[in-house]
Amino acid sequence: MASYTLHRSPIPPEMTDYIIDHLHDDTPALGACALVCRSWLPAARFHLFSSVSVHPWKKDAFLALLASSTQGGPPRLDSFASSVRHLYIREGRGAFEWEQKWLSTGLPGLCASLSLGALESLEIEQVTWEFLAAAARRALIEHFAPRVRRLKLRQFEFRTSADMVGFLSRFERLEELRLDGVRWERETVAGELEELEAVGAVAVPRKLEVLGMNYGRKGPVLEWMMSASGGRIAQAHSVRLGMVTARDTPVVASYLKELGSSLRELHLHFGTEFYMEQANLVEQFDLSANTNLTAVHIYDLVVDAQAPLPWVTALLRQIKSYRIRQVSFGLQMSCAERAEAVDWAGLEKVFKGVNWAGLEDVKFLISSNEADCQCAMARMTREKMQDLEKRGVLGVEAGLADRSML
Repeated sequence: MASYTLHRSPIPPEMTDYIIDHLHDDTPALGACALVCRSWLPAARFHLFSSVSVHPWKKDAFLALLASSTQGGPPRLDSFASSVRHLYIREGRGAFEWEQKWLSTGLPGLCASLSLGALESLEIEQVTWEFLAAAARRALIEHFAPRVRRLKLRQFEFRTSADMVGFLSRFERLEELRLDGVRWERETVAGELEELEAVGAVAVPRKLEVLGMNYGRKGPVLEWMMSASGGRIAQAHSVRLGMVTARDTPVVASYLKELGSSLRELHLHFGTEFYMEQANLVEQFDLSANTNLTAVHIYDLVVDAQAPLPWVTALLRQIKSYRIRQVSFGLQMSCAERAEAVDWAGLEKVFKGVNWAGLEDVKFLISSNEADCQCAMARMTREKMQDLEKRGVLGVEAGLADRSML
């Protein structure tokens, strides 16, 4: 019978960990490292399973793999599940055999099998909260809410806005909250929110740093953020708001003002009302209280002769922070002739202000269906923004602005 001798690796474990860290995005190489020896396995597994996505069409294989790692008992410490730091879960739409709804039956088992010691980030998509079984709801809250620091909901629907607030308030350790297409059937009626408050179910995350919302009402979320007792609102440092509408403008303005000096980075994307109402809506904002702002990004500004953009300049004039380093604009246009809708002179005057002296990067992202228009607009931008060009801080690029925002 052949005999084998176990040899220790001559390389110190700190060095092998360092080497494997450099392979963090090379899945085949990490797989090979995991098979070299037992001492290499933890570092390789740390990267291989740091982010796991569970889609409807592969959830059976994933649940079977989890079951094999637990073997009917509690999760072992050496299970791959203990390495999962980001978990993405997608509910099926139920319209196809290969994409059946599964969370009501599968989520309790998934939560029971996962070792959540390393889990920090949770992303859930395509869920209707009311249709989830009670056991699945309970598992989601009990297993994830106490641990998750980064939460993202996409295409998530609640029965009422109070239901949404009640769900979100269970994640008290949140540092990042991103809501994309989150909606509800009806607004909260009198008494529903009071019932939640009576049982202490509307606590705001005290350590929140990033708040992002896109495609959906902003009001109920921001009102919840400002509802903390003792005036201690969720002090987000980075706020990303997509599709700001006239209906949400007052509460958005109030929230930004309440944030005051804690706000560092602001991303805004405005609805069509701002182009029609012009300064009438932006006058509701007051960014003068955000004295520590370092970056402002405004996305997808539609440049049209019928809808000039002097309100953008008016918004920037409100900023009194001396820490501003980055500004970017996303401009959409059909032809270069529309460019006069931009208040070029006003923008250049704003950037000459003393509080803008520390600018390091001013970027214009220009998008058009016509390549000639993009080139002409790029040249015009450099001509109009000569002062920024001389300061060496102007950047002009062709293409769509970052629409992900979140």
